[in-house]
Amino acid sequence: MAVAEYLRDHIPRSELRVVDTSGHLPHVTVPEAVTAAVQLFLQGVA
Repeated sequence: MAVAEYLRDHIPRSELRVVDTSGHLPHVTVPEAVTAAVQLFLQGVA
């Protein structure tokens, strides 16, 4: 988690979203959560 937080802090306009119910492949195990996170991000940059 420390690396993810570091990247979030050093990449402009980045966001970190943690999906507690997923493993290493959240886009496979909980695609709804990933889709929702991507949609929220895109709404913020549109």
